[in-house]
Amino acid sequence: MIASIAVLAFGVAAAKSEAPDNHHAIAPPRPVSALVSPVLNAYDAVAAKDDESAELPLNSALHKVLEAKTGYGDEALAILLGYYIGEASGEDVSCELVSRGRYVLFYIDKYAKVEPVITGVHSRHARVFDEYAIVRHRIMSGEVCHVEK
Repeated sequence: MIASIAVLAFGVAAAKSEAPDNHHAIAPPRPVSALVSPVLNAYDAVAAKDDESAELPLNSALHKVLEAKTGYGDEALAILLGYYIGEASGEDVSCELVSRGRYVLFYIDKYAKVEPVITGVHSRHARVFDEYAIVRHRIMSGEVCHVEK
């Protein structure tokens, strides 16, 4: 019965991709913005050029976030979860959050409800809110995930 309720709640939350009604803007700590902004700016370059050579800066910036095994790294990953940064990069972010486990739920819950204001980002990025419920469910179900490096 409880599992059925959890699956139903997950399905409803995952279907909602718009911002929550109560969302507001916050500025994350500077070290977090310093990790996030190069990824978002590099993705802009990839999207504009649409060639593989533009992916090197994106991969490099994302690698720095994936390797940051700190609270700032966890928070940066939770922020990046809410943006489309390419299919493979997005899966790396999701998988890394899942691998970090329940500790990151605080950040996942936080950024599912607020709009981060990232200093140093050159353009506005649309948020994708449905990934938060999906990754939360993966963590709560005990899924194991390993990012290939």
